[in-house]
Amino acid sequence: MPIKYLKHNTIDKQKWDNCIALSYNGMIYGFSWYLDSICDNWDALVLDDYQAIMPLPWVKKYGIKTIYQPYFCQQLGVFYLGNDENIVKLFVKKIPFWFLKIAISFNTKCKIDGKYQKRLNHILPINLPYNHISKSYKPDLVRYLKIPTPFSFSEDLKTEEIIAFYIKFYQQKHPNITLSMYDKLATLCHELALRNKLYNFCLLNNEGELIAFELGAYHHKTVHRILAGTHPDYKKHRLNHHLLDYIIRFYAQKYDYLDFEGSEIESIAYFNRKFNPIETHYCNLSCFNILGYKFYKA
Repeated sequence: MPIKYLKHNTIDKQKWDNCIALSYNGMIYGFSWYLDSICDNWDALVLDDYQAIMPLPWVKKYGIKTIYQPYFCQQLGVFYLGNDENIVKLFVKKIPFWFLKIAISFNTKCKIDGKYQKRLNHILPINLPYNHISKSYKPDLVRYLKIPTPFSFSEDLKTEEIIAFYIKFYQQKHPNITLSMYDKLATLCHELALRNKLYNFCLLNNEGELIAFELGAYHHKTVHRILAGTHPDYKKHRLNHHLLDYIIRFYAQKYDYLDFEGSEIESIAYFNRKFNPIETHYCNLSCFNILGYKFYKA
């Protein structure tokens, strides 16, 4: 079973996307158009005729090539047909030696060797009627939702307006996310919209101004949250609670899961737990890759 390294311009995108669509652990993040939107560069490892694949997003800094995890893309790793978990180990061994550093997150179904960080994620089953789902909400969330919001819901705002809103109020909190990365997010949203996989739910005040939003994507059985934000002057209204409840109500029984996408940040995890999701974990691998030998960070 030869695993081949392919440069980006030699990847058969149709076969690649077919593998993601049919794989045991396929996720929206793995599609070629998703990766094209958010990665600086990406090559790949491919088994046989795209029976299993692993994207290798990379950057080059100070002459060192590093495999990295792109923003707005929570999990990657190996995607494969069948359910042979041992295949993941083979792919990790085949990462070329010229990538001197590796810092990437493997999807939940990937089992890897060596030292790695276990990252928290939250998944909420939504394949049941909304009334059944909401019965499991925490008491303080139920109390907040009983207070009606005086603001109006909208799905008509352009993603450029939403991203500009987020940059205005959140860029200082996330200085590692550069403006060019937000440009990539805008490109991703355009691609999602072309494929009818984008959602944006917003709340507007009485003057029609954006005050809160949820931006995300859906694929197959799962709704993925990508970005969310609230105007600082309206935090007291708990608008994020109302918006996420609105999404759950909207997608209940249409999809199987809502993926909260994290979080390791305790305040966000605390918010997520109010909806009583299932806790899952995925692996983050960070190591030096010297002549094919992996030297793991402590």
